[in-house]
Amino acid sequence: MRRAIRLLALLAVTAFAAPDALGHGGIIRGGTGGSTRTPGGTPRGPTRPRHPGEKKDRPGETPPPTDPGAPTTPPADPGAPTTPPGTPSAPTTPGAPEGPRPMAPVTPPASGPTSGPVGPATPPAVPPSPSAGRTGGGVPGAARRSPQVSDRWETWWSQTRELYLSRHAGAPPDTATSGLATGRGAQPALDPLLRPELRRSLLPLLAQSLRDASVEVADSAAIALGRSLPRAEAAPLLPHLLKNLAHPEASPQEAAVLGLGLIGGPDAVAALREIALDAPEGRQRCGASGPIDDLLRGLATLGLGLAGTQDALSPIVTLATSATASRELVATAIVAMGLQREAAPAAIVTLSRLLDERGLERSVRAQVPIAMARLPMAASRGMLPKLLSHLADKQTPAEVARSIALALGQLASLEEAETTRVLMETARRHSDASTREFALIALGRLGERAAQALGDPLQLEPQRESVHAFLLGQLLQPERKTQQPWAALALGLFGRGEAELPAARERVAHSGRKLIETFESVRDPSLQGALALSLGLLRCAEAAGPLQERLTDGRHPELRGQLAVALGMVGARAAAEPLRALLADPALPPLSRIDVARGLALLGDATFERQLIELLAGAPDSHSASAYVRALGLVGGSESAPALRAMVEDRSLPELQRGFAVVAIGLLAEKTPLPWNVPYLVDANFTLPLRPLDAILDLL
Repeated sequence: MRRAIRLLALLAVTAFAAPDALGHGGIIRGGTGGSTRTPGGTPRGPTRPRHPGEKKDRPGETPPPTDPGAPTTPPADPGAPTTPPGTPSAPTTPGAPEGPRPMAPVTPPASGPTSGPVGPATPPAVPPSPSAGRTGGGVPGAARRSPQVSDRWETWWSQTRELYLSRHAGAPPDTATSGLATGRGAQPALDPLLRPELRRSLLPLLAQSLRDASVEVADSAAIALGRSLPRAEAAPLLPHLLKNLAHPEASPQEAAVLGLGLIGGPDAVAALREIALDAPEGRQRCGASGPIDDLLRGLATLGLGLAGTQDALSPIVTLATSATASRELVATAIVAMGLQREAAPAAIVTLSRLLDERGLERSVRAQVPIAMARLPMAASRGMLPKLLSHLADKQTPAEVARSIALALGQLASLEEAETTRVLMETARRHSDASTREFALIALGRLGERAAQALGDPLQLEPQRESVHAFLLGQLLQPERKTQQPWAALALGLFGRGEAELPAARERVAHSGRKLIETFESVRDPSLQGALALSLGLLRCAEAAGPLQERLTDGRHPELRGQLAVALGMVGARAAAEPLRALLADPALPPLSRIDVARGLALLGDATFERQLIELLAGAPDSHSASAYVRALGLVGGSESAPALRAMVEDRSLPELQRGFAVVAIGLLAEKTPLPWNVPYLVDANFTLPLRPLDAILDLL
């Protein structure tokens, strides 16, 4: 994976510099270096630090074009503190203890699973380092995002966009709410990208690619198989994934772990449990002569989360409550706990205890509210008073406050006046910029689920009007300019849900008019992008003209991609021809061309897929070819499958392009309406670097 399974992130790394986030599925963060493996699986020392998904340059490959005009967001308030008074400062020395006491392990509740290991079967082969335990270890402080830098709204959009953009050849989801990511909402009624018989015909090709001599192809195939192979059909291919756990290269091992998590089932869960807990059986599976690498253990833990079964919870709880595991593993286990379904009642008990543990390192504790919000409502709604209490507590660290704000947007309802009051006050006055921004998004989320409110819609009108007026004020007369893009997006989310209510139609129309006026009056390309996407979220047809007019400005390629997506979301049929011309424009960076293809798909354009295949055939370099392949995987259909198969089978092509073609086939054959990693993406607290989570956020 450090070499190849995040092939798509290559485009992101070369198009925009870290730590800026992208609106294209790839998220770039600073991180620690990985390690390569000798046969047998033991690390042989760190390689140079690389961003997630970064690839080594290959001889003869031309570097991709960069985006000289990528917009930037104005800096955060220079004088505003980013953590509440009394919060311990972040460590500056890797592994340095921070003072809070370790937390005693928590035993899973009696109602939870009782089978499975409760810890490593043997003591570690090496003594714990000083960084092990509840208050040390994990990502070095130097790798963390600077707390003085305001995080770009583009990061949030890149992690959330799949809820609103069709992958099915122009058939947008009927219900686009965050509940789809957690299993709470109704799944959109979409036809598969590929006919069942065509999808099944591609599975042998993916199985063969799993054994390919190219690492780029082999690890791409593991993810593609996991995302496209239903559990009932997995038995013949499962042994191949299990065999790759002992691959001499780290990348195919990591891909195999995630592939097993995507398939699930007793055999896959058993292997993942052994690896996550560093049990002797897990070391044997991985061909390791010593302790299993923490990144591989973390990915196995995330795989257990994806499995979401009762027997997967026990090892997750063991790691989440361990007093000796690194904080990276503890935090990863907490993240994985949020995807539990069968064992949600047991998971919420453990999460509640962890949230109250003030001695828990703050970047670990901050994952708890996010995990709570992702559990089914029946298990998580009872946590609302506790979350509000912690948000109001001045001693709550900023990292935790950010996560609570995001969680309230998922758990609360517009009819709960106290929650909306606290969120508005947080957005207005909290000392941390990211907490203010996330509180705005949470308010937008409440409106997005307006039709699901329990109370009488007419009686709730004053409450809705109050929140709407607040968001509009934050857009038009912001106390801080850096919050304008977030207010715009929140207003789009809020109006998207209210559009289903007859009493709110004039309010939604008013939002559209104000967003258009602001879009036409501002010149900051980053703010323009947020406004355009907000209009797309509103499905504001009146915005088609202004959006298309700005599309001709070639100075800001990232903005042109955002405009293309927005035009598709508002249904601007007249924009199809300019978008087709833009798709073929060699001056447009590859990532922006992917956005243009998605805009055309949203418009139901009948020709873009054929155009992409023709462009792929004549691609001048690997980077353009990779962009076209990715676009075909995201929004192509049956016409794309033969072209992609031909690329995989053509061994004269660069390994990178063949790997991209495998990724695209996996996208086409996806067994779920939304990409597999969306449950870990939506409303994540992206200000907290976490290697295993970063490793899957870029994947498509």
